Amino acid sequence: MKPKRVSLSGKEKTIQDVWKWYECQQKLSVNKKNQILSDIRYNRVPADNYFYGMTIEEINEFFNELDYLTMLDLLAATEAVIRVDFLHRVYNRKKDDLSRQFRQIYQQKGNMVSLDPDILDIWKEFDPAAKRKVSDFKSALNLRHWLAHGRYWTPKLGKDYSPNDVYDIAYNLLEDILT
Repeated sequence: MKPKRVSLSGKEKTIQDVWKWYECQQKLSVNKKNQILSDIRYNRVPADNYFYGMTIEEINEFFNELDYLTMLDLLAATEAVIRVDFLHRVYNRKKDDLSRQFRQIYQQKGNMVSLDPDILDIWKEFDPAAKRKVSDFKSALNLRHWLAHGRYWTPKLGKDYSPNDVYDIAYNLLEDILT
């Protein structure tokens, strides 16, 4: 039985869209955080009662949430670009070797094709120059899984990621495989 086509929404974000949002939120967040920390230093009640009684560590953790949300959004946006490219290659029956490999895995798994390992491993095989960039992205997917599933375990990420790290990983991968 032939798999049903995915109805693409066209609402996916680019990593550049996510980054612009992050920079704007970061500016707002830093200003708010500095105001609250100043109030605490001078024993004033914070203008926003939500922060009343919080320690500096708790306030820092609160504002670090923006970084987590941004990294999750960057990884999700990158996945969307890769999956849309995959589906376009399959649906348009492109004749290049990569598209043929994608059609083959799509015929086997239909809409159950996974990003990792299916699509990403084919990219690694097809484009050895992208191997390192794909591997970096696959490592960052462990961060995405941890964030997306509620952070209930201690992750083994191999490194501490920042939004800049994740943006660079996503940008480098997309630049390599989509050009």
